Amino acid sequence: MTNTSYQYHVYNEYMSFIVSVPVNTDEYAACFAKRVAMDFYDYTEDQVKDVNVEFIVSYWMESAINLKALN
Repeated sequence: MTNTSYQYHVYNEYMSFIVSVPVNTDEYAACFAKRVAMDFYDYTEDQVKDVNVEFIVSYWMESAINLKALN
């Protein structure tokens, strides 16, 4: 199974994250980074406002695990 992943740099004056997401949109990357910042790093909503998003790279990968065999 081949999957494509997209990496983005999401940052502002309070945070800076490199995120890998399955959807190639700036909005998705920003939303994902904001959720991670608030849920896992205890940032406030004010600290995750007004983020900048820069696309870095897309890459494809192939899974070495046969998920059907695991069931």
